[in-house]
Amino acid sequence: MINKQMLSENFSFYSLPSSKFKTNLLSIYIHIPIERETITHLALLPSVLERGCEAFPTFADIFKHTEELFGANLNCDIRRKGDNAVLFFTVEFANAKYTEEDVTQKVMELLRQVAFFPIIKDGGFSEDYVNQEKDNLARFIEGIINDKAEYAQHRCMEIMFEGETYGIPEYGFVEDLPNINGKNLFDFYKSIISNCQTDVFFSGEFDETSAVEQFKLVFANEISPRNLCASKTKVATPKHDEPKFVTEDMNISQSKLYMGFICQCCPTLQEYFPLMCLIHFSAAEPFRSYL
Repeated sequence: MINKQMLSENFSFYSLPSSKFKTNLLSIYIHIPIERETITHLALLPSVLERGCEAFPTFADIFKHTEELFGANLNCDIRRKGDNAVLFFTVEFANAKYTEEDVTQKVMELLRQVAFFPIIKDGGFSEDYVNQEKDNLARFIEGIINDKAEYAQHRCMEIMFEGETYGIPEYGFVEDLPNINGKNLFDFYKSIISNCQTDVFFSGEFDETSAVEQFKLVFANEISPRNLCASKTKVATPKHDEPKFVTEDMNISQSKLYMGFICQCCPTLQEYFPLMCLIHFSAAEPFRSYL
């Protein structure tokens, strides 16, 4: 059973005690409304933040510290959820039963550093880091077409929801990259850290009361009221009554077919669960839900 505690008006702590696993998982989720003007900034953020923080200035320093935490695994990324994106920081680490010490508080401190104390130079992110990650993101976006199944899936979403927030690709746009620099990317980062709903999720074998108190102690300055920006997931609505067929001709040996359906069903409805069963058992490959 998942338990929820409100640490402040916009900072929630979810806990799921379980003795089934040898590792615990601690995650921070920041919910951000998707906008065309800032989606490329958001796509860049995880890779820049992972490059270093005040306490661990380089990726090598972060990696070394995770090894000292009995091989903890740190991950930072974004995930699409309806008209929102979720910027998340997560650490999987060994349960205290199997280690010489309980490293929960050290893991919390690592997450706090990576999420809230990035390296700042001259009022912005490191230009070297930002430029390197801009090149990486550009190569990724331009390389999507080389994976024809992935390309077809992305094109299906863009065509189905053309002109809507739902159709904006979460990886951003190559043409936006030249206008992004360390200063305006840092300004965007500060705006979401200050204004967006934040959730914490902790699962594994631990004492709930102690875990919440540890978190409140480590994140005392971050748990504070904010001017929340609007953030919600809505059910997509069709723009046309007739099916739309799009064909793109390429010199390939095997065609790719993607079919998209708007089912007017969101995860809060009872019909959502039989819909997932239907799609999973009838599809040739696992269904990708964007709700």
